[in-house]
Amino acid sequence: MERYRVYPGQGALVVYVVDSWEHPLDLEAGLGGVGAAVVQIVDARWNQDLSPWVVPGLPGGAPFSGGAEAYLQGLIGQTIPRIEAQAGLGGRERAVAGYSLAGLFALYALTRTAFFSMAASVSGSLWYEGWLDYLAGAGVDARYVYLSLGKREKCARSPRLAQVEACTQRTLALLQAKGISAQLHMHPGGHFCDPAARMAAACAALARA
Repeated sequence: MERYRVYPGQGALVVYVVDSWEHPLDLEAGLGGVGAAVVQIVDARWNQDLSPWVVPGLPGGAPFSGGAEAYLQGLIGQTIPRIEAQAGLGGRERAVAGYSLAGLFALYALTRTAFFSMAASVSGSLWYEGWLDYLAGAGVDARYVYLSLGKREKCARSPRLAQVEACTQRTLALLQAKGISAQLHMHPGGHFCDPAARMAAACAALARA
């Protein structure tokens, strides 16, 4: 059975935070007053389930094996309907959110399904090879997208990771060109600076949209 945690909230929105069992976010302290229910789903295999297509891994890491489509279909076809039935969350608007590679997955999900009406990509891995070309040609059925990034993430030593700010800015422009309300918020610090607070800010922005 998949692992998940429900953080109750008022309003007509549920934010599904896709996360990895390998290193999940600690959201416990930061979600008070967000204004929406938040469900943290902690069952993804990082490099496999959250990567949209096969690309080489980062130095010293496993390759990205491109299992996002299969994971997404399981998420919207089985996991989320089961959670909604068990937690009484049916009938609400849905948003999808994620941090790092899961942030890329959240945006990819919008190009593949209308199941979610909004997404948040928090410090998303938008440097991912092929992402910008894919997004440029993809349909996106959503009313709002929230992007955020650390101001020092572009200072990464890896040339691939150092492209992240330029790629995030380009993602913002592509989404806006498709008629989607989208915004980018810049946070202090690098990629690993206070991820729980950044995710809480993203959930609050989705609740206000």
